[in-house]
This record gives sequence, structure tokens and C-alpha cells, in this order.
Amino acid sequence: MRIGLFTDLAGQRVWHRWLADELARLGHDLEVYRPSSGVVGVPPGVALARWLDPIWYRLTGEHAFDTLEHDHLVERRVGEVGGAESLDVLIDVAGGSAGRPKAASTVRVTFDGATTELAAIGPVLGTAPIDISLNWVPASRREHASPSVVRRECLTTSLDIVFSGLVELLSDRIHRRTWLQIGNESNETAAETALPARPNAESTRHVWNLVRTKLARYLGARTSAPGRWAIATRSIGTNCLFDGIFSQVPTRARFGLVPDDGQRYYADPFLFSHAGKTHLFCEEYPLSTRRGIISVAEVSPDGSIGAFRSVIERPYHMSYPFVFKHDGQIWMMPETCESGALELYRADRFPDRWVLDRVVIDGIRACDATIVQMDGQYCMILTSTRWNGSTSDKQRVFYGSSPLGPWTEHGAGLLRLDSVCARPGGSAFRLNGRLFRPTQDCSTRYGGALTLLETEDLSAAAYREEPVARVEVKTPEGIVGTHTYSANAWLEAVDVFGAVGGIESAELEVQPLAGSRNHIGNRAHTTGASVAAS
Repeated sequence: MRIGLFTDLAGQRVWHRWLADELARLGHDLEVYRPSSGVVGVPPGVALARWLDPIWYRLTGEHAFDTLEHDHLVERRVGEVGGAESLDVLIDVAGGSAGRPKAASTVRVTFDGATTELAAIGPVLGTAPIDISLNWVPASRREHASPSVVRRECLTTSLDIVFSGLVELLSDRIHRRTWLQIGNESNETAAETALPARPNAESTRHVWNLVRTKLARYLGARTSAPGRWAIATRSIGTNCLFDGIFSQVPTRARFGLVPDDGQRYYADPFLFSHAGKTHLFCEEYPLSTRRGIISVAEVSPDGSIGAFRSVIERPYHMSYPFVFKHDGQIWMMPETCESGALELYRADRFPDRWVLDRVVIDGIRACDATIVQMDGQYCMILTSTRWNGSTSDKQRVFYGSSPLGPWTEHGAGLLRLDSVCARPGGSAFRLNGRLFRPTQDCSTRYGGALTLLETEDLSAAAYREEPVARVEVKTPEGIVGTHTYSANAWLEAVDVFGAVGGIESAELEVQPLAGSRNHIGNRAHTTGASVAAS
């Protein structure tokens, strides 16, 4: 297909090249189009903030909003001979400029309701979740996406996350032609509907405010005590953490923290029972190496946690030890994103000797792969990342007849770009005959909370999940996050983040989403949590 990128911003950007290269890999051509007049430059405040970022945050390499020294793409002005008459798809980020190139289909990209690439700057410097809208014309479909931008004091990395996610979403939708199946119908017909362009002056004011406070934030971060993760457990007794969702009543439960020696932390708990014993697998993160390994501890009948010992260590980071049993053997699919492959290990001597059995998917930076069985089919849910994107917001789903593979990706490709519930946060479980799955809410910070999804259909024909509860830490004040939940018949485990030193317990609250379910459910729908195969 012949694809056009219509922009009113002067200079080609690195993210334009990422998009062109990805579309070329998929067999398509991309050209840049600009309006015949009204091309705008980057405001001085933006340029200054992006000059300061690499110094203060020690950034290296190329970034999404960098200007390319030499034009990478074929570039045309609207109205030039040989221009847009034969475009198959037009990507419009031109800020309401008149005289758009003509195309069979157009996707108009907005950032919090405003167009132009500069319109992304204001939202990433704010505090609310960022809304990217893809408005497809004439298909009259709208899709909303919310990337996980959690380091907003750094404009460069925030824009990296936004535009890396946008490139992946656009290339998937265009190549697979899934804009006809994904998202909500829109009442706008409106290839001609005027969308507001956020004035450059507003973006400049935002950035100048950032520049004035950036140094103070940076120095404050460097002088304050860093937080770290810890595992916390509780005996279930008569009530599990999520029992209140059926009566729509907020509930709280207190978890006792598992102590560490201050030289490492533990996170990503997975409880697994075998041969009459319960084991707690987790990520162990030695502060000396800053590289995660997989460790295990035995859980006593009284709920006390024994000493952790390393069971898998590689020259790359490992975490999220998803453990399961199949065909009489015990398997583990840990997170190995740094290696560029998704690996599957088999217990040669449970629980402390594991061998790499196979590479499940090669060439993927996958995070927190979680397998769910439903109606005789296996579904593997994970997040992935490319370029400089976040690892917490881009959900992909694969299907297989066995949890060992082979796996086939859902026909829609990238199912959702959403900071609230894309990344898995533990194994699925059943309550009262209903299937639930914990996910990570990274809308305000990495691992800030958990979102519980009810799984209604995991088939390739009609994948459907709905958020039903949110879990966050309420006390003590210094504990600010949680992102993994695990349970067996008698014990629950979570991890918590913050100033955990000297803290013996933390109280978590489960808030049913009955009052806001329609809003969040709509978001989940428009980001692809409810999709039909093409």
C-alpha cells in the first residue's frame, strides 16, 4: 500500500523513520506530506528541555522526537504533481491544516483531543492518563489508546513512549487492516470535521514550567531514599482478598512483609504447591548486580517463608516466574525481555534445578507472559515493546492447543495500548465459578496498582475482558504500589513498592468498579479488549 504521513511540523523526526522502516518491512511505502503553507517549527522551550534531558537523565542513543539530520523519506507539498491522488491510507497529524491529501482511508491522530505532533507535549507533562485517539474515515471507527508514561519529568523519554506506541499501533492497524474491527463506531463522518490544534504557545508554557522545576525534581530524586519492592503474604482464612467484588463492597486486607537483608529485594511472587508442599517463586534483585534472577523459598504450614535460594540465573534480567504443570511435568515461563526471546524452562529436579527446554517465541521483547486455559484452548497474554516504548502498555495475545506451543498470534495483532490493564499481574484464578485475571495499572507509576479483569471470552473469534476491581495500597504512607498477585487454597501473596525498610505490614484495598465500570469498560473496548477476528 501507498501510505502518506501528513504533518505540519518542520523537519522529519526519528519516529517518522521508525514508522517508514516498519511499514517497509511489512511491504508498504510511506511518504511525508506537508501543507502548502503554515508549517511550524519546534518552540524554543521544547528544544531547551530536550537539550537538558540527556544531561540530567544521562540519555544516550536516538529518540523519537529527534530531528533527522538528513531527510529519510520522500517528501511532498500538498498539491504537487504526483502527490496524494493514489494514497491508500493517510495518517493525519497536521493540526487541522486545510487541503489534506486525498486517500481511500484516513486516520486522524489526536492527543487529548488536539492534533499536531506538538499536541502530545502538553499531555505528557501533565498528571492525567494520556488519551491518543485514532479516528478512521470513512470507516467511522474510533480507537483510544493510553500509553504508560510514568516518568513525565523527562520530556524526551515521555515522547519516546508515546510515539513508539503510536508507531506500533499504526503499523499493525494499517498492515492488518483491523481498523474495520477494532474500536467503537463514531458518529463523526467527518473527514472534514475540524479538530482543534493546541496552540504552540500552550505547549511552550508547559515546557517552560517544566524547565523551571526540572532541576529541583532531579536533585530531589537524587537525594531522597529510593524505594524498592518487597513480597507480602497473608493466610486466606474465610475470606480472600477479592470476595468483596461480588457484593460491590470495598474491602481491605493486611499483608505481612517478607523481610530482606537490604542488599536485595524480592518481587513478582508466584505460589505453587507440589507433593504436599507450597513454594514461593519470585524475582530476586541483588542491588550489587542490578539484574534479576529467579529464586524460591519453601512456605511452612503456618505461613512463614523460609530462606530464598537462587534457581535460575542468566546473563540477562529475569523476573515474573510463571510456573505451571502440564503432562506430569512442571514448567516455568519467566520474563526474559532483555534477551529478546520468550523462554520456557522445565523442572529437572523441582524446585531448584531447571533446564531451558525451548525458545517459545524468538525476536520478541516480551514481558510477563501468562497462560490461561478456557474452553479447552490455551491463551498466552503478554506485553511487548519495540523502539523506545514502555513494556507495560502494549498487549498481545497468542493461541495454542498446548501451553508448550506452538503459538499463533491473534489476527488483530496489537490488541490494546493501555496503561491501566494491558500488562499481566499474576495467574488467572476462579471465584464463584467466574474467571478473573490480575493486571498491572501503570497509569500513574510503574506498578502503581492492580486492575482485576473478569475474563468472559478468550477465543480468537471474540476476545473479551472487563475490569471489575482496582487494588491499591492504603497504608502505611510510604508504600505506594503493588503489581503482582498470587494465591493458592490457603495463602495469598502480593508485592508492594516504596520505603519498605522497617515496615512489617501493609494494608491493601480492593475497590469494586461498579460505579465506573461503564467508563473503564468502554476504554477497554476501544483499546481492543473486546475484539472480533476479521
